Amino acid sequence: MQPTYLTKKGEWAMKISKIRLAFELVYLWIRALTYQEIIYWIKVQARIAHACLHEFCGKVKRSIWNRGILLAWYRLWIRKDEFHKSLSLDPFAIRDMDTNRKFKYLNNLARRRNIAHQRDMQSESGLVP
Repeated sequence: MQPTYLTKKGEWAMKISKIRLAFELVYLWIRALTYQEIIYWIKVQARIAHACLHEFCGKVKRSIWNRGILLAWYRLWIRKDEFHKSLSLDPFAIRDMDTNRKFKYLNNLARRRNIAHQRDMQSESGLVP
């Protein structure tokens, strides 16, 4: 039974990779490779799998941390300093957002920047202690 989270594209990719792996194993058997060559081939496949897993974990991290927790933390209060790092654009967070979420993020960021700018201007003019 295949995982339910895979899309049609993912299902086809999984089927193709299984077929490719089977053909490569048959090819190795036909060539009658030595034990060291087979071990080397398995290590290469493991490195490829590790790279794919590393990329997947990076996407999950960006999704949870940059797009979720960090942005929620920055929205807790609006800083008085308009040059605070919470008011700068986060390219890692915006990279994985869909269009609607990017629009909301940019609007919220602009609103927070404007409020911080107004507070900064008031503090410079001496209106706010």
